[in-house]
Amino acid sequence: MGLFGFFKKRRAEKTMTYGGTTFQAPEPISNEEYQHKRQKEIDFLERKYDLSTVEGIMAIPVPKRKEQPTRGIPSVTGKIEYYLMIKGGQYEKDGQVELALACYRKANQLMPMSSTIYSYESYVRLPRYLRKLRRFEEARIEEAEIDALFGEKKHQVIEEQGWLERRNRKLFFDMRELGTDLVEATYIRCCCAECAQYRERVYSLSGQDRRFPKLPDALLYGNHDCGILLFPFIDGVSSMQTRDGKDLHGQRIIKYSNRPFIDDRTPDELRDMEEIRQKQTDDAIRERSRTDYNWLWEFMPELCPKSFSAYRRMQKAQTENFKKIVIEAKKHGRNIE
Repeated sequence: MGLFGFFKKRRAEKTMTYGGTTFQAPEPISNEEYQHKRQKEIDFLERKYDLSTVEGIMAIPVPKRKEQPTRGIPSVTGKIEYYLMIKGGQYEKDGQVELALACYRKANQLMPMSSTIYSYESYVRLPRYLRKLRRFEEARIEEAEIDALFGEKKHQVIEEQGWLERRNRKLFFDMRELGTDLVEATYIRCCCAECAQYRERVYSLSGQDRRFPKLPDALLYGNHDCGILLFPFIDGVSSMQTRDGKDLHGQRIIKYSNRPFIDDRTPDELRDMEEIRQKQTDDAIRERSRTDYNWLWEFMPELCPKSFSAYRRMQKAQTENFKKIVIEAKKHGRNIE
């Protein structure tokens, strides 16, 4: 395949966003194919590690260096830390307490060294289970370690240090190798108002090619979570495919890249973004409710519902029992919303 065909094919392929980064999407597979793939991963991990004893689980080695990311979408389901979380849930359901705790503890040790970026929710399985077991002091110790790892970003993924620097270094190297000053910013469907005006354009990195707008610093140095990627663009060789599937060449690329810098999101795109923001809000509310519930379980067990789901139901319905909990908690210095 020639260089033109490579660029055209790459832009024609569908993309998806994972952890704030856009990758080429794999071809869809059937449920049967997916289940077969998952079973092969499980069989491999079960053969490689002893996951039937606490000693075997805790003997799983933790890498001394952080795993380097692979190209494309990472295969999360085949990673031992991911499977340990699933295995821990199975042991928890079966009442095998120490095996469940061992799985959660080992997963928490492995996740910071993985190339996969895990959320705060993945880590707190361990302290939540400890609280469920009413082992509150152990839970507090684990929570302190997790909070130290995440800092103020409990509801975000861990940002890999130096990611922007490495990305830009590779971009500059590729541009130099290809002999181009032009950069293509990819299209991303679900994005904020600022990213909406920057997406799907060709830019001049230096600003010397006046046919194209200069690449904004916000794209080069701003850590946007929306997922716009930058690729070298070769004038006269590369094509550009728009969001509606049109192939642009030559002057049409120049004209399209110089369209007004405005928030041009469609109603559907705005609705998608609103749904994501609503989910983030709902997740934050749920996390606060979980924290309140854990406090109740520790300090007011006589009034605490037996399950978090029961607590959430009475909270949403604002039942008389929930109002009583709010009043009594306030007497103990705890404000429950």
